[in-house]
Amino acid sequence: MSRSLPSLGGAVGGAVVAVLLLGGCGLVGGSAGTSGTTSAGGEAQAAEAAEGAEEPAADRDPAQVVSDAAGTTLALTRLTLESRADLDVGDTTYSTVTEGSVDHEAGLFDLDRDVDGTTEIGVVADGSRAWIKNEGPDGSPFEDGATWLQGDVDDLAASGMFGTVPLLGSMLPLRAADDDPAAVVEGEPTTYDGVECRVFTLTVPYAAAVDAAGEDADAFTEALSLTGPARRADLALEVAVGPDDVVRSYRLEVVSAPGVSGGYDVTLTDIGEPVATPLAPDPTDTLSGPEATEQFKELVS
Repeated sequence: MSRSLPSLGGAVGGAVVAVLLLGGCGLVGGSAGTSGTTSAGGEAQAAEAAEGAEEPAADRDPAQVVSDAAGTTLALTRLTLESRADLDVGDTTYSTVTEGSVDHEAGLFDLDRDVDGTTEIGVVADGSRAWIKNEGPDGSPFEDGATWLQGDVDDLAASGMFGTVPLLGSMLPLRAADDDPAAVVEGEPTTYDGVECRVFTLTVPYAAAVDAAGEDADAFTEALSLTGPARRADLALEVAVGPDDVVRSYRLEVVSAPGVSGGYDVTLTDIGEPVATPLAPDPTDTLSGPEATEQFKELVS
């Protein structure tokens, strides 16, 4: 069986990504290191993207910039992220930290997630093989106490669980910027990851954020699920947008929600840079073979 972060008193769904794993909660992790090699053609792809990118129009209003940034960022196929969710629901605090890199076109994944300091989830893939780790307070759920379960990267990719939209589900409220353009306010510019960014703030009602997510509403409600009176909450958003219309920093704070407070902090770095191919986990601590591959496929399907 599996679970995501519980929804208590109408509050929290899975943070960033709800990855269904045996008896565990939540998303990704991978203590495997990186080899220092990069995806085939990664450097050339990054250079081509930089040369071929069109400069966004300079005369757009703030709401249009934010809306365009949401579209550009959620369409990325290669990114490095750090996402932290700290949410207080009544007397209970939920905390998750997700970090790592993905290159969907190359089938590379190297992601880690810590849940409440008690559970470590990992997903690693090297372009052909993929591995999952799910260690909770009672250890690993896999046969013989193996830390990692090996499968096929195509099954991992086909699941869609680690697509850009699920990974950045908390950013979907930015799509609501066009609903009330006058509410989008530009602040002082700042610099993130060496990139000068324009900074914008806006407040979006939770229900409007769900509506704006459209067909991706499930990805947003897995990131933040509010029910009952809490559904009338507002979401205070702050976003830093680079000249390429890619979000570099994002803050979501739940406000005016009975019994619920806190939010998300997300940063994206190394935009356009190639992703290093991660090392495979220790084979002596990995469950592999035909049965393991089938079990892996079931977990991510």
